Amino acid sequence: MRTMNFKKLFAYSIGLWLITLVAAGYYYAMGRVEKNSDRRYAITLNEAERLTVLKQMGTLTQGVSDTLSALADNDSPHLIEVTRALGRARGRHEIPEALSFKLPLEYKQLMTLTQTGFDALANMAERGAPRDAILRQFARLTNLCVTCHGGYMIRVRAY
Repeated sequence: MRTMNFKKLFAYSIGLWLITLVAAGYYYAMGRVEKNSDRRYAITLNEAERLTVLKQMGTLTQGVSDTLSALADNDSPHLIEVTRALGRARGRHEIPEALSFKLPLEYKQLMTLTQTGFDALANMAERGAPRDAILRQFARLTNLCVTCHGGYMIRVRAY
């Protein structure tokens, strides 16, 4: 009789664990968003998380400016340095795990595509690709910025 109760308890424990795992996966993928009146998704963050996201955006904005300057000056070493710093290779752009759970999957995918896009620009510059080819690739990369800013906004709530 005791063995039967243990088996039931074990089965319930496994079931509860699976439900928790599925729920965590859902919240990781979906993040904490709601549709805003201007048709963008509002990502709800606390003030510290908002500042983290804004710092990352500021780094990217400065990187876009530095990339354009390097292209205008035909300065390949500087272009490689700037674009590598914004790519995935350095791992500087990782987000805290708690914040990651609040960001929707598409937003995280856009972040990853942006970082790999900067890596691709650095690779092109290292291979000596023509400046116009790099500019075309850079224009495609900045479309990710337009997509993200057109699709998301940050809403601050105290928790």
